[in-house]
Amino acid sequence: MNRNPSPHLSPDDVDAWLVGRLSHSQTSHLETCLECREVVESEGELVRQLAALPMLAPSPNLVGHVMARLAQTRPALARAARHVNAEELDAFLVGNLEQVRLWHIEDCAECLEFAEAEQALVARLVALPLYGPEPGFSDRVLAGLTVPVAAAAWSATSWRERIFASRKSLALAASLGLLVTGSMAGSIVWSLGHQATIATAGSWLWGQAGQMMWIGLRGAASNLFEQPWYSDLRQLIGSPSLLAACSALAFTTYVGCVLALRRLLTVPMARVVA
Repeated sequence: MNRNPSPHLSPDDVDAWLVGRLSHSQTSHLETCLECREVVESEGELVRQLAALPMLAPSPNLVGHVMARLAQTRPALARAARHVNAEELDAFLVGNLEQVRLWHIEDCAECLEFAEAEQALVARLVALPLYGPEPGFSDRVLAGLTVPVAAAAWSATSWRERIFASRKSLALAASLGLLVTGSMAGSIVWSLGHQATIATAGSWLWGQAGQMMWIGLRGAASNLFEQPWYSDLRQLIGSPSLLAACSALAFTTYVGCVLALRRLLTVPMARVVA
């Protein structure tokens, strides 16, 4: 049955003519039909112009631009396009990975190979026999440990061993003990017998300390009176209005400094771009 009721060439016939596969009968029609000849010549000229166009290659940053655009407009598609990370691989191993990422693993040869290798590793680890310590293992470990003693107990034990190490060390320790004990006893006996002397020495020391303090205080006062700004300070204290004005100025300056310091220590807020 004739699928082209029109006597002219159909679009399929024109495509066949362009590739040199037009039938003999259609070629005879083309030689006698001016309308069909214009159509095929126009199509041939278009094909020649398209073939003469230079080949275009995408820029190296095309993929990055496309992925950035996807991340802005279609976050789900952008997430599905990137490779799986460690967290997603863990979710895949336990069967909790979202469907979009599962489709990516199925379509991405690199991610599929990585996921299968991790599955094989987990399967081998699960197949390993469980290790259980032998009976008496904890007792052997505790027996090999050296429990530290307190520092005071160690020091007392060490000194005791040194003192009783020989007769010479024992005699030396006894001599030192007698010397210290004798000195303390002699000091106590002398203090009880010379209480008046001790009281006199204490009074003399107290008097000397008080006299030195008084001399130091007088020297400091004399030095203060000889300062050039002492007369101005005395005049300021003697004038209540001037003293009040200076106090108000000092208070205002203090408040301003506190406010400025608070402004500097305030954490700046992040500016939101509209």
